[in-house]
Order: sequence, then C-alpha cells, then structure tokens
Amino acid sequence: MYEGKIWLSAALCAALCLCVYGQTRKTKIRKEVFGKMADGKRVDLYTLANKNGVEAKITTYGGAVVSLKTPDKGGKFADVVLGFDKLSDYFTPTDASAITTGDLRDVTNTPFDFRNLTAIGARIGQDDEQLKFGQGYDHNFVVKGNFGTLRPAAKVVEPNSGRVMEVFTTEPGIQLYTGNFLNGSKIGKGVKSINLHAGFCLETQHFPDSPNQPKFPATTLKKGAKFTSTH
Repeated sequence: MYEGKIWLSAALCAALCLCVYGQTRKTKIRKEVFGKMADGKRVDLYTLANKNGVEAKITTYGGAVVSLKTPDKGGKFADVVLGFDKLSDYFTPTDASAITTGDLRDVTNTPFDFRNLTAIGARIGQDDEQLKFGQGYDHNFVVKGNFGTLRPAAKVVEPNSGRVMEVFTTEPGIQLYTGNFLNGSKIGKGVKSINLHAGFCLETQHFPDSPNQPKFPATTLKKGAKFTSTH
C-alpha cells in the first residue's frame, strides 16, 4: 500500500464532469428495460439528463454506470465510460486479487508517486515489483487528511479534451485500477474491443483486508451504529 494523494493525468478519462454548457434543455429521467437476469428478474436502465446536456445511464443491476456523456472543451459530447450494450455482458467472474501486506509505504521515487500531475501510463511498464504483481496499477492509496471528513482524494485531467474529474471522499483510501486483464476479447459498446489499459477506475474505500490489519482504520460496524460514507 502506498501513502500519498493521487494527482493524475491520462490519455483516457472516465470523468464525472459536471461543467456548465450553454444548453436550455430541462432535466429529465427516462426508464427502460435493460434485460433480465438468469432467474427472470427484470433489470431497468435509467437515463438522467440535465439542462446542460450531460447524460448518465445507470442500471438497477448493482447501480452499474453504463454511459456518461459529457462535453469536451469545445462543447462536443462523448461517452467517457467503458461498458457493454447488453446486460448479459455484465455477468462476468472475477479473478483472485492480491491482498495488502499491512505496511504503508512512501511513494517518493516510485512509479506510485502521483502527487504531481503525471500520465497514468508513463511508468506503468517500469521494472517494479508491485506493478508486476498486478500487471499494472491495482493498489490502494492513503488519502491525506482526517478520516470521516470530506476532502479531495484525486484529480484527473485529460489534456486533449479538457475534461477534468475530481474525487472527494470521507473514506481513508482510494484504489487505482488500470484494466490490467483486459485483452481485447471483450466487445464493448459500439462493437469495439476493450483492450489492455483501455480505461481506469478510482474507487474510494477502506483499506483492503482491514479486518485482519490492526494498524488500519477499523471497519467493524457494531450493533445500533450507523454507517455513512460520502463521495
């Protein structure tokens, strides 16, 4: 696990961009059937669009975000989320992942130092033990500041389009994952192959394996207590 705040620059940006654009459309919500699960249960797709033209499509299957259309610096809208056109393509198994050692490491002079804007792929192929373990970035970063307080955790800039994403959280950590097992065999939206490192995820969270690591912030929720998390 690497300590430090992430400041990222990337060629691909899964950006939750809420910038204002000169549109006059009214905010609207549309519901439609997205498919059925193996037991026959219906899964719906909600489309939310605001007056500025920003549009998000979210399913009732785990709250999966299927599409997010935002404008670039020239006002051109594009979908910045990887995904699939059919519900059946979201039913995939997961591989076993590495578990944290319980140590906190300084990111100085490592490929994990994103305290200044750095292209995500610039150092992803370096001869680093941790990068080899995950075949790329799949690591939890410690978010500086007081756990439980809403604070900045990451910033992503895509210089060509001008899109920017800022992540705030009350959680102690944030996971960076760079699509390390994508190999082109999956066909995504628009019948396009999803290739290695075609996208990335930033996931706010407690540290992995926290229940077994006494030095990590506790994750125990006692009877009568309330869990809250803001992102």
